Amino acid sequence: MFNYGILKSNAQSIKFWLEFAIPKLGFKAVVRLIEDLNDDTNRLLEKAIYWLPLFILEKEKNSGDVLQSLREKANSKQN
Repeated sequence: MFNYGILKSNAQSIKFWLEFAIPKLGFKAVVRLIEDLNDDTNRLLEKAIYWLPLFILEKEKNSGDVLQSLREKANSKQN
């Protein structure tokens, strides 16, 4: 269900899917799924990077590192 919803999401509705999935699957698992599903047509990385910082707790340094890695991947695809 998450895969279908995230693939059909737009820049605004992806937030709903992140709110749904992160508490259930975990931040890193959701990021991995987004990376796996991302391609040039759906641009999931770009959409998700905008909203993902809302879901990182200050005590979760690993999630911040995962987000930074995701940003670097998105930037390398654009260049």
